[in-house]
Amino acid sequence: MKRTTMFLLGFLMFLSSPIVQRPIFASDPRDAQTGQRTRTLKGHRGWVSSVASSLDGRTLASGSYDQSVKLWDEQTGQEVRTLKSHRGWVSSVAFSPDGRTLASGSYDQSVKLWDVQTGQEVRTLKGHRGWVSSVAFSPDGRTLASASNDESVKLWDVQTGQEVRTLKVHRGWVSSVAFSPDGRTLASGSYDQSVKLWDVQTGQEVRTLKGHRGWVSSVAFSPDGRTLASASYDQSVKLWDVQTGQEVRTLKGHRGWVSSVAFSSDGRTLASGSYDQSVKLWDVQTGQEFRTLKGHRGWVSSVAFSADGQALASGSTDGTAKLWDPNEGGHWTALTVN
Repeated sequence: MKRTTMFLLGFLMFLSSPIVQRPIFASDPRDAQTGQRTRTLKGHRGWVSSVASSLDGRTLASGSYDQSVKLWDEQTGQEVRTLKSHRGWVSSVAFSPDGRTLASGSYDQSVKLWDVQTGQEVRTLKGHRGWVSSVAFSPDGRTLASASNDESVKLWDVQTGQEVRTLKVHRGWVSSVAFSPDGRTLASGSYDQSVKLWDVQTGQEVRTLKGHRGWVSSVAFSPDGRTLASASYDQSVKLWDVQTGQEVRTLKGHRGWVSSVAFSSDGRTLASGSYDQSVKLWDVQTGQEFRTLKGHRGWVSSVAFSADGQALASGSTDGTAKLWDPNEGGHWTALTVN
């Protein structure tokens, strides 16, 4: 049972690398039921567990249970290449800020760095004693953080591949990591129901945020770094004041555990994905829910806004990722990845 639970939880990770340039759907067919234009990228032979977009919006990466990572041309939907080397399912993918490097975390307990241009594996980072659940680059691209069910977070020097330090205070597997916009603080969410804030430079724990009554599945900083959002198995999202560690408010509305959260680029909107198969949009200032997006046929494992805030991506265990466009008068466009 524990192994099955951990397997399912691994599909939570949807890296929030932004999508700057939206794909063109004008020539794509409309879905008969939803009326949405869709594009399907086929190639994986297993569930798509994680997707991430390069900062320039040209390349989409997808990690899968088939143990591979695929790179796609976002404008044409064509597969560019397949990256194979992992010996376990790929749980998380993330682009470096300059888009030249891709990191992938896997059930094989390793993190791999890939050259996006050539598709060549640059190096393998080994050190975790459990599967890697989340990877995230620092804003300057020099440091990579990885989280694992070995209850630790590791920081790596991207240039050398050397482990810089290990952060280990959580009493449960670490499900999610996120850097603050200034790169000075790292947040980690855990199965121990807590969120911890760390000083990246010293590796010291700054504070622990407690309030959830279920394991914490996802953490995300607001663009100004003042607010942290956390999603939990307790079916809620909490907003925290990073400076004081105080809980600002709790957002309730989902009817299943919340798997992922992401802020819009202006920080005014928060998106949350849930086991109830929906994505909800919240007004950060008031805490009010103002829209629910439905269309997935499996639980929503991940959500991420584009850098310009004009697109919202969601990933699901139904084997798809959808790209929602709020600029079509409420008629949102969907990009489906199989």
